[in-house]
Amino acid sequence: MLRPDGELAVSTPNRLTFSPGRDTPLNPFHTRELAPTELADLVRDGGFTEVELLGLHHGPRLRDLDVRHGGLVDAQVRVAVSGTPWPTDLRGDVAAVETADFLLTPDDLDASLDLLVTARA
Repeated sequence: MLRPDGELAVSTPNRLTFSPGRDTPLNPFHTRELAPTELADLVRDGGFTEVELLGLHHGPRLRDLDVRHGGLVDAQVRVAVSGTPWPTDLRGDVAAVETADFLLTPDDLDASLDLLVTARA
């Protein structure tokens, strides 16, 4: 529920990135994933205006870590699902991630990892 002048902010994993061509998420920790147009349409259909959609992308350092671990998110999911201890290098790299390692932009939404929508009622 929002105040009359409140702003909505919602994020979701990008289905086009995490589970392309599927309705059911591949990541067992995601219950639902939306594509950029689906998220924006849901918000607009809910009566919101001034809808802004941004995509979260890996910056240069995270792109390097992605290559190093064969997909940083996939490496974390593999360890979590297997129940095995985290490899020291993966644990250290994940622990060192900072907000500055990500880029939040309206560009290339289909390739973004996560989506963020802000809107006003």
